[in-house]
Amino acid sequence: CRSGLAVPPLPAPVGQQLTPVTPSRVFDSRQSTQPLTGGVRLAAGTLKQVKVAGTSVVPEGTGWVLANVTVIDGAGTGLLRWSAGKPQAERASRPITDGGSSGLELLPVDGDGNVTFEPTIETHLIIDVVGYLTPLSAPGRVRAGRILQTGAVALVQPTVLSAGGATEFDISSVPEWASSAVIRITAQANAGPGFVTVSPVGATRYGASQLHVPAGDVIATNLTIVPVRRLSLYTSDAATVSVELLGYVTNEGADESTAGLIVPTDPKLLVDAVVDPGEAVHFDLPARPTGSTMSAWIGLSVADAARPGEVRLWAGRRPEAPTRPYRSGPLTHSPELVAVGDQTTLSITTATSARVRAQLIAYLLT
Repeated sequence: CRSGLAVPPLPAPVGQQLTPVTPSRVFDSRQSTQPLTGGVRLAAGTLKQVKVAGTSVVPEGTGWVLANVTVIDGAGTGLLRWSAGKPQAERASRPITDGGSSGLELLPVDGDGNVTFEPTIETHLIIDVVGYLTPLSAPGRVRAGRILQTGAVALVQPTVLSAGGATEFDISSVPEWASSAVIRITAQANAGPGFVTVSPVGATRYGASQLHVPAGDVIATNLTIVPVRRLSLYTSDAATVSVELLGYVTNEGADESTAGLIVPTDPKLLVDAVVDPGEAVHFDLPARPTGSTMSAWIGLSVADAARPGEVRLWAGRRPEAPTRPYRSGPLTHSPELVAVGDQTTLSITTATSARVRAQLIAYLLT
């Protein structure tokens, strides 16, 4: 067993409320109308400011934006880093590969409403905003804007869709206090690369995607937030897709509580190491808000796997968590909500030798 990177404690912060918005594309470097990029990939080391707040979608003064961050057509392997304003020594980051990946991220916003991105290799960058956070003035109980987890509930079993195909599904037995649902989408391409979008039935399909699906033997997965109504899952290219319900976002009909408030963290890389089969890597979590148990929101990446396998991430030192499949070679990126309780460590095992990277994104109070 090995320990990961030591993480210094953080002060206990105040939880924030989530306001979901209609998924909206705010930046796409592939578009020729974009200033400074004009359809050309971002160059390695480029500092690109993207306006995400003070817009028609997200109000001015927002400190954190929830967005699907997609990197595609990377010139090899590298990292995408981001921060509020001028990049700091330690920044949030995610791996880049030529096949591309997408992930739901909490982006810190500067006083002008921008997030600054920097790739270490040439890549295209797409930003689709799905919500924003509002801080409480002091610790307290609120009704709306909290994420309450349900555990994984299958909504769409693995289904083969042709290019341009769609399948409809319902989120049944929705509580009256729920305004939106948190879902996990999983897909594997059956042909070329593509994307997945989940939109309400009867409405215009969103212009923002929720999952990039690389070509080849890659399993793509991502979290997103959708309205609690009948939904349509669309895939641009042939793929096998599935959907799970993970929780709900509360509305004003919910009881007052702190449960499900989001606590963003400073960027913390928890582990970046090669894990051998049968070996467990344990790593510390930063100090959490006092007096509360919670879940940790982790950005989990697996790459350079010797063979297809599964990765398991759990709190404490007993493997009491579901596995996440990966394929040999290509990068698999997956945002994960891990129940922490009173544990102070997380642990990772893999079925085959693979490089595993885990970054702390936020806590959810429970």
